[in-house]
This record gives sequence, structure tokens and C-alpha cells, in this order.
Amino acid sequence: DLHRRLHSGSYRPRPSKRIWIPKANGQQRPIGVASLEDKIVQQAMVWVLESIYEEILDLTARAVEETEGGPAERAHAAVAAFVGIFVDDPRKGRAAMILAPSRPTLRARRQAMLKGLADFAEVEALELYGDEAEPGSAGVLAAMLFVGGLSELVVAWLDGTVDTTPAEIADAATRAFTRLA
Repeated sequence: DLHRRLHSGSYRPRPSKRIWIPKANGQQRPIGVASLEDKIVQQAMVWVLESIYEEILDLTARAVEETEGGPAERAHAAVAAFVGIFVDDPRKGRAAMILAPSRPTLRARRQAMLKGLADFAEVEALELYGDEAEPGSAGVLAAMLFVGGLSELVVAWLDGTVDTTPAEIADAATRAFTRLA
């Protein structure tokens, strides 16, 4: 039954059971306890997201390594690989970029993935641009802005709120990356 509801899109998490825990000052604080079914679904989503995030990091790294040319060409290849994952299977984009932020248990993992991609972008900027890259914390912030903006653009494209093509996303993101690095 759970399998059928997940695949049909009719699965809805059950309300968490509220338990009150006593605090040292005599007051109580609430905690929510998910049902066993919801815990199973949450763990399955974590595994799915992990595989998507691993694929993103692997394909973008491989795209950079296999692309000849300058920094702009390599950045373009990485962004095109990132977007290509969601073109090939939009469900991955919906799970990783839309569903994950809406679930507290998955939100932290998505943020960690985006931070990992930002770290990757920062390293690539340093490797691609050398002394011309933003140094230190400015480079970290530029990378986080780039990855966050790219992620939101992909979400808007997946939702249909931005009328564009994957190639246009890759071109725009490459221009942004070359300006931020």
C-alpha cells in the first residue's frame, strides 16, 4: 500500500505525534514523533537524495576534467552537466530541488549538498582562474551565491515559471560564474 501511494503521488505524511518533555525550569517543550511509515519514507528519500547529489558531484567533476579549453568552457561543461541531470530525469530535480527544502529532515541534507557544490565551485574557480579568483571568504561567498542562484533558476525552470532552455541556463550560469570567480 505504501509503495502504491508513493508511486501514485497520493502519499501524505501523517501528523507527528506530539510529546511534551519536561525542562529543567519546570516548563515543558513539545517534540514531534513521526510515524514508522513516515520514518521509512524519510529515510528512503535521504537515500534517493544522496544518490542524486553523488551523481551531481561526479558528473560535474567529470565534465570539468574532460573539457578542453579555458575556464569559461570548463565552467559551461560543469553547469550543462548539472542541468543535464534534471533534463534527463526531471524527477531528480523535483526531489532534490523542490521536495527536499519542504521537508525539515531533508532540508539540512540539501543545504549540505549545496554547500558541497559551492565548495566544489570555489575550488574550480581557484583552479581555473588562479590568482584572478576571489580570495578567501569572498570566494566562498561568491561560490555560494552562484550555486544558490543556479539552484533557484533550475527550480523555476522545473516549475515552469521561467520559460527557458537548458542551453540558455548553462550559458547564463557560465556568464555568472566567470563574473563571480
